[in-house]
Amino acid sequence: MRIRQRLTDERAGVVTSNFVVAETHALAIQRRGRDQALVVLRSLLSGAIRLERISPQEEAVALQIILMLTYPYPEGIVARLADEVVSKIG
Repeated sequence: MRIRQRLTDERAGVVTSNFVVAETHALAIQRRGRDQALVVLRSLLSGAIRLERISPQEEAVALQIILMLTYPYPEGIVARLADEVVSKIG
């Protein structure tokens, strides 16, 4: 069963983190530009999705991962990772 359908069937709410919101905004800027990225950001912050704040410890781990990456990121890596996530959640 696809994850989205299962969540709907179980009436489970959608949850994301403030870190995911920031990364989604960054990806939207790359793919669609500033104006569309703001539309995405406003939509995510509208209250339709429950926003969980990551802890300071989780933020520290995320920062360490970011610092290990080289910049500019390898060509297309952000898009490939996002597409993989989207394909898994249906």
